[in-house]
Amino acid sequence: MHSTLATNIRDRGFLTDPDGDFTQYYNPHLFIFENLAREKCLILCGDPGTGKSTALKQARPILENSLGADGKLIWLEFRDVPNEPVFARRTFESDAWKQWQNSSSKLALVVDEVDEGLVKIPGFVSYFAGELRKANYAVWVICTASYIR
Repeated sequence: MHSTLATNIRDRGFLTDPDGDFTQYYNPHLFIFENLAREKCLILCGDPGTGKSTALKQARPILENSLGADGKLIWLEFRDVPNEPVFARRTFESDAWKQWQNSSSKLALVVDEVDEGLVKIPGFVSYFAGELRKANYAVWVICTASYIR
């Protein structure tokens, strides 16, 4: 489901502190990473250079903690993935994936810079969507806004 929500920008063009006393009234639909880590799917998109990858890297410990001691995290910089077989090897065929499949632990798959990799793998979105339908794990996808349609 995709919806457009109005966001109140204050503080010289920046969002107000999400932990502030009154922020919940300014932007009730905004969340901090601690809350987002509980979500099964997160697509973080925005204009190039707005800090999506940086914010995600800063939130990595939050995501790791949300998985628990036995949780598995697979983190990919998609621009470094040349084709679908390499993506499959680094994800679905990886040791972390195989260990997770035979356990009751949680798994998170983070795919950063999806838009940069789409140049090399044009059919990736359809392929990835098909794979996501098969399993029960958390997925965080990071890309430039123009690639989400």
